[in-house]
Amino acid sequence: MSRNVKYRVNGRLRFGEVYFYFRCRSQGREMVLAVISMYSEPNPDLLAESHGTFASCQYFGDNALVVVDVLCFESVVAMVPHDPPHSIDSELHFFLVERPGLDTANLGGNPSQESVTT
Repeated sequence: MSRNVKYRVNGRLRFGEVYFYFRCRSQGREMVLAVISMYSEPNPDLLAESHGTFASCQYFGDNALVVVDVLCFESVVAMVPHDPPHSIDSELHFFLVERPGLDTANLGGNPSQESVTT
């Protein structure tokens, strides 16, 4: 089950691991919210050196919990663990992979779209 999401709050793009979802009513409006552990913003040096293609974020676990409206979610993402050269042993770092699996989804072709000769 995917638990990492890309979301936008106050115009800022963020990443987080969803812990759980819940429904509530506030000012007469029904809402679906998520408790999320936020990742740090991507390391600016690695992001610049990679021309914006490698987003490396630090994970803080229970120390960075926030509640986010699910309407702020933009997509489900993968956050893959890695050890960047600047990290300290106690730090957990992950890099962003958007649309995981989408690049290999069509490798086998789609038999229903193959041309049929009559």
